[in-house]
Amino acid sequence: MTNRIGRRREARLRVRLAAKVITRAGAGNVVLCDLSRQGASVIAGQAFGCSGPAVLQWGGHEVFGDIQWCSGGRIGIRFDQPLPQAVLLEARQLNETERMPADHELAREQARRWVQGVHRV
Repeated sequence: MTNRIGRRREARLRVRLAAKVITRAGAGNVVLCDLSRQGASVIAGQAFGCSGPAVLQWGGHEVFGDIQWCSGGRIGIRFDQPLPQAVLLEARQLNETERMPADHELAREQARRWVQGVHRV
């Protein structure tokens, strides 16, 4: 089967893990939302620029790559070297134990804490 234009060569693992992106513009916490051997997509609360080198860190891993695209708070990173299959399996296991709550769940928890008088966010 030939690869159609715009289609990924490899499937991505859907996750929701705390991660960090480091670029020349700075570093910031992100949510790692999908991962493949070739790259990843993250949700960022701050701008990192839409191109250039980047380091993605999560769960004890540090991967070097380049930002390929950004849109609506999401950033796509293509890795310099493909990830070993074992890293993907580890990410899947980590997602089962340390998966971050969805945004609406976080907002609900913040509202509950505010009502109870707990002001930490």
